[in-house]
Amino acid sequence: MMTFLRKIRQRLLSQNRVSRYLAYAVGEILLVMIGILLALQVNNWNDSRKNQVEKTTLLKAMMQEFQGNLERIKNHREELVLRNKYGLAVLNISAGQQSNIPMDSVRYYASMLIFPQTPLLTKSTIEEAVSSGKFGMLDSELAIQLSMYLDYLEGFRDMNNGLRQNETAHDFIKMGAFDRIFIDYFPDKKAVIHPEFKLDDAAFSSFIQSAETYSVLTKLYMENTSQELWIQAIEETLEKSLEEIEKSLNP
Repeated sequence: MMTFLRKIRQRLLSQNRVSRYLAYAVGEILLVMIGILLALQVNNWNDSRKNQVEKTTLLKAMMQEFQGNLERIKNHREELVLRNKYGLAVLNISAGQQSNIPMDSVRYYASMLIFPQTPLLTKSTIEEAVSSGKFGMLDSELAIQLSMYLDYLEGFRDMNNGLRQNETAHDFIKMGAFDRIFIDYFPDKKAVIHPEFKLDDAAFSSFIQSAETYSVLTKLYMENTSQELWIQAIEETLEKSLEEIEKSLNP
């Protein structure tokens, strides 16, 4: 192609046809420019297509991870709500209310006050997006929700790390909470309870209604209620993030 154009240019010069040569030269320049623009356009299209493929892959991985997180957080919150319901009942009993509840029920409620599980919430896709520089590919509203999710997750973990650091196990053993944990989660490793912590109904009722126990129950109930609020905020953020991911995948 270039050889053919060069021959035309040489023939025009040899024939001393300057005006036609200039017109030809301008046309040749325009042709080269069009070729460059087309090449740039194709390159931009390829880059855009590659970015879209990477974005779609990231969004699908993020959706899968967040769906698993949402299922775990919902299960955790349902269990936490139930235990907080028991906690409020025991707290009222400790304050002298609801005295008509059978002692077996009081013992069961008290044994359920400690929830040993912490939901396993992952964030590997967000971390991968940040480290690879792909986070900027995400839509602004989704990026906001993801940032909120990370903030809530960090706050929830910081709160959990500070819970019950100064408490002894005595009260919870008397409530049957540790015994309940072994029954529910480690039945083959259940330890024998020391006789000092085995209370008959009268001693257990007196223990529950003491001011010291009421103080412990109040602190525990407040901590569990705070956990419930954090869990609810994380759940809502996950739901909104999944909605934004769905919008990005199906605009």
